[in-house]
Amino acid sequence: MKFENGLLVVGVLLMASLVTTPCLASAVEVVFETPNGLVLSSTSVTVVKAEPVNDEGSLRITGQLKRPHRLPMAGHLHAFTYTVDNDLITDSRHRVLSLNSQRKGLMRVPFNILLENNTGASKVRLEFHNPGHQES
Repeated sequence: MKFENGLLVVGVLLMASLVTTPCLASAVEVVFETPNGLVLSSTSVTVVKAEPVNDEGSLRITGQLKRPHRLPMAGHLHAFTYTVDNDLITDSRHRVLSLNSQRKGLMRVPFNILLENNTGASKVRLEFHNPGHQES
């Protein structure tokens, strides 16, 4: 009887953690679409999917990049975090593993970046930059 009650308690706690974890990060908007008429950089790599997950006080962004052809050199994923008033909190560059694979053709490359100390962040903008991109 005690064993069954223990399993029940563990099951309830597990379900509660699964339900509350995405809700904490759901208040953060992740923007990766290019606005109409605005060219962010001259690259063929695009972010096709991204979603936030709360990770013990930090924000983890997971998603996929679409690479239509082989790249001679891989660039980086740049993440900008903003407050509710669109004030920039941080900007950070992240290397994406497997992006410089020499496999030909279309590839979907997963990425997983951790944005630390982003309390008060309400929006994250993701951009992919080529290796020679000059940061402004």
